[in-house]
Amino acid sequence: MNIRYRHIRKKDNREIAELIRSVFREFGIARPGTVYFDPTTDDLFNLFRKPRSVYWIAEEEGKINRWLWHISDT
Repeated sequence: MNIRYRHIRKKDNREIAELIRSVFREFGIARPGTVYFDPTTDDLFNLFRKPRSVYWIAEEEGKINRWLWHISDT
């Protein structure tokens, strides 16, 4: 397993938003007031362009590893 970490790219927005929402549905926490309904979830690339913010993507063989993802505020 060769995991590579990189910053989020604009093209990742849709896949990451779908991943986040699928986890919320799986755990039964898709409720108003959470990121499930937050419009910024659909544009994390721009949200994490702010100074001292970063969204790391775990990538394996050129694809987002859906089991290993991490958000960091550095």
